[in-house]
Amino acid sequence: MTGAATAFDDEDLELLLALYNAPANNEEPRRPPWTWSALHLNERAALARMIDVWVETYNHIHATQPTDLIPPCWRHHPGLATELAVQVWLWYAAHIHPQTTPLIAGEYYLRHLPGFRARLNHMLGASPPECRRSDHPDTWRSETDTQRTSYTTTSYNHDDDVDQLGQLHFGFPHLAGRGQT
Repeated sequence: MTGAATAFDDEDLELLLALYNAPANNEEPRRPPWTWSALHLNERAALARMIDVWVETYNHIHATQPTDLIPPCWRHHPGLATELAVQVWLWYAAHIHPQTTPLIAGEYYLRHLPGFRARLNHMLGASPPECRRSDHPDTWRSETDTQRTSYTTTSYNHDDDVDQLGQLHFGFPHLAGRGQT
């Protein structure tokens, strides 16, 4: 395993599959097992262990170059952690779900996996090689955070901007200005 404190087991799988298969109802909103914020602490821990196993397998099968590796610091990269949770369940839907087909598996390998691989370095931030050497830098997104904190929404006239957006018709001029009062 890639550093998981406790191995992913059948109990974890049952816990997460119960969420995957839970129907929506009026009493409680559905809590998809790929949405970190929808999960309770024990469910998040189970998902993290599941992702550790998926990452280990991905690195063994799909990482043919060092730049393909998912580093063990994936938890420190919120965008990557979010996408990994989805990738695990996309893989499940393509290979294990009772209603899967070869077409669904093909879609996973032709669309979802290549898209994920193309975004992987970007999600690791400023220093992907450091992360892959198990030397996760604290500065992995410091320039981005510095720039982001300098933004302020109060310095713009939002009403004018939104009105101008309504004028963009992309070749459908009969839609321009609809909804104006």
